[in-house]
Amino acid sequence: MKISFLRLIAVAVLLVPTLLVSSGSASAAPENCVAHMNTDEDIGYTTCQGGNGYHRVQIACYTYTAPVTYDIYYGPWVAASQVSTADCPWYEYIVLAGVNLQY
Repeated sequence: MKISFLRLIAVAVLLVPTLLVSSGSASAAPENCVAHMNTDEDIGYTTCQGGNGYHRVQIACYTYTAPVTYDIYYGPWVAASQVSTADCPWYEYIVLAGVNLQY
């Protein structure tokens, strides 16, 4: 099943990474963070290679039944050295994954 280009762009705009900056002492953000998708299991996860602070995965899931919808789900905030994971409900399919940072 194909997803239209315009719908994919609309979902991509929703997944623009969000940087949340906390007040207080300066600290380094998580570094070299990457979002991954496993389309066989409809899950997304993020990994970071270093730094401080926290990150989480943000995924967009798509349902092919009427009405067609996109839903956004988030994994838990985790330290830079850990993996954040989120999955789509059984009736939806993952279409995009992104990274949110907090430092």
